[in-house]
Amino acid sequence: MQNKKNRKSKRLYAVIFSLIAVIVLCITFLLGTFYNIRKTKDSVIAEKSQARYHIVVLGNYGNELFLKQVYEGAKKQCEQYNAVVEFYVPSSRAENVSFEKLFDYAGFVNADGVIAYIDDPDIKCNLSRKIDGSEIPLVTTGVYVPSLNQISYIGNNWWELGKKIGKEVIKFLEGGGNLYVISGESSSNYGNLISSLFESLNAHSEIKVSMIDSISDDIIFDSNKNEKNLVLCLTEESTISTAQLTKELKPDNNKNYSIIGFGSNETCIYYLENKIITELISLDQEKIGETAINQIFEYSNNGYANSYIAADVKFKGAE
Repeated sequence: MQNKKNRKSKRLYAVIFSLIAVIVLCITFLLGTFYNIRKTKDSVIAEKSQARYHIVVLGNYGNELFLKQVYEGAKKQCEQYNAVVEFYVPSSRAENVSFEKLFDYAGFVNADGVIAYIDDPDIKCNLSRKIDGSEIPLVTTGVYVPSLNQISYIGNNWWELGKKIGKEVIKFLEGGGNLYVISGESSSNYGNLISSLFESLNAHSEIKVSMIDSISDDIIFDSNKNEKNLVLCLTEESTISTAQLTKELKPDNNKNYSIIGFGSNETCIYYLENKIITELISLDQEKIGETAINQIFEYSNNGYANSYIAADVKFKGAE
């Protein structure tokens, strides 16, 4: 009987010892985690305190990938200006907030400059002022809104963009083929792009050009397999809809045509990475960030900046 009690006592002690060991390990892990979080937070605060200027890159979640690259470009220029850049974008689409609140945040942190991606042509608000009442220099990209108090806008030179796309099409359809251009928005900018594109293709009669409203069954299923067939989308909307339809009807990716799309949002990137889209045309986001920082300090130091700057264009292939 005594031996039985001893065995029970030993098991009880073993269980208690194990529980104590687990508790100690958990406490050690949590303390280490909190230390790392505090250390990271302190390093960010220290970085801001050491820098003389504070620049904010902001916009909504749908443009997060674009803005991340703008942010990376802006960071490259910070050291020479003794500045730190903050990335301020909602963490999910459900958290998207109005530009009024985004701009209010820039005023709240007393930012020395703001780089913003504008995706709302009807925006009515303007950037808040600094605590001392002075204006915060604002550089925008995305949609150009004349009523915004921006010092500079970095966007498309539509005529040059048409020429660059034309060169890419000629290279892609070398030797001849069919080009299907999905018509987009009706605007003077878009008209300039199309005119420039067609002018670039005028000397290449071996390329047969068709303007279409959207991709159709005869292109999807009946494109001439003995010729090169290229579908060109010039807006993010047409790029996504064309890629979606292609994925649904050609799940094996055994299609008779290639797609060149336009855009840089997460959906466009997804279709490029999955090789539904062959190539994506987009603005050089990092270069936009570098240029934006330069314009902010040009304005702060000299009182002026370039009101309009044509962004560089890049072509990214699925490989």
